Amino acid sequence: KEQLAQGKENHYCEETGVDARDNSNDILPWYIKLNVVKQEITDDQKAKVSEALGGEGEVFILKDIHFINTKDGSEWQPTKPVKIKIPMVDIGDYENAIIVHITDDGKIELIKGTVKDGMIEFEADSFSLYGIAGTNTSINDLLVVEDDGAVVWPWIVIAIIALAAIVYLVYRRKREA
Repeated sequence: KEQLAQGKENHYCEETGVDARDNSNDILPWYIKLNVVKQEITDDQKAKVSEALGGEGEVFILKDIHFINTKDGSEWQPTKPVKIKIPMVDIGDYENAIIVHITDDGKIELIKGTVKDGMIEFEADSFSLYGIAGTNTSINDLLVVEDDGAVVWPWIVIAIIALAAIVYLVYRRKREA
């Protein structure tokens, strides 16, 4: 019971309201402490997020979210996705809220969040900078564009190679004839 109580305390950041208490002990052990630091958003980050949102949105808040192993003080990364809740912000006239993850190498990842009871909830398995952005573009459209980009390019490359092989074979047969 003491570990459970300690886990509930470790998995909540009172200063920022970020909450990871809705995770089982096998996903987020009791001795792992949620550490959240509010970040100022740089102009470069604003521009990158806007580009990722197709120029139809902006980031409103950004927080450095990570975990510390209280037993040895080391930084901890989960092996399974962790549920995180962030207090929702006013997104103005934008229709949709989306979670923005800025990875350690500066890459922008968009994550669908669920807004409920004044919080936006999402799951993640890698922690660094997370924010809430507003957009008028459908979240599903944004995520499809992101996913398709990774899938389509290898097929285009394969098609170009196949076409080049066919052209070469046709040219070679005509030359031999």
